Amino acid sequence: MRIQYNVLTEETKVNGSIEALKLNRLLKSKIVLTEAEFIEMVQSSARFFIDNEITNPAEYYGQN
Repeated sequence: MRIQYNVLTEETKVNGSIEALKLNRLLKSKIVLTEAEFIEMVQSSARFFIDNEITNPAEYYGQN
């Protein structure tokens, strides 16, 4: 599943579906969100990164 979200225009493009992710046996049990909730999470994260001028989320969350 690929989600493209334009924060300025709030336009969202989705290619694929969450069902394809659920076919992966390693991810299957970890996906508890609906497709709409998953898309909202991506949109919300994008807005958060832009609003807080975060250019490297991994560094921000201390994953480097």
